[in-house]
Amino acid sequence: MRLALFTKALKKGNTRVSDDIKYEAIAQRTDGYSCADIVLIARDATVAPLRELAAQMKREGVPIAQMPAYVAERGPSALVPVSMSHIEDALRRIRSSVGGSETIKRMADWSTEFGST
Repeated sequence: MRLALFTKALKKGNTRVSDDIKYEAIAQRTDGYSCADIVLIARDATVAPLRELAAQMKREGVPIAQMPAYVAERGPSALVPVSMSHIEDALRRIRSSVGGSETIKRMADWSTEFGST
């Protein structure tokens, strides 16, 4: 399920994706993440090339409002493809909203000690 979500979310639209993306590894690392968490990670990663382009434009003194013209002038190479490093950065910023296995263990311990409600 997570594998399919990442594959679909990263290849949405005309997003260019690098060959270095390890979908299976990403799916394993996100065990316990909700569907919304996975979509958020994919979105964050797909926006990363735009953030990099904006930083480059700022260094060159080009206003962000001129981004469409800047990209059109330089062609597809203006935006780098989404890479595994973009995914890694997104995973460092975005944590599971579900709470993960530690939360589940604490809930089970609570139930064992105090009973269910």
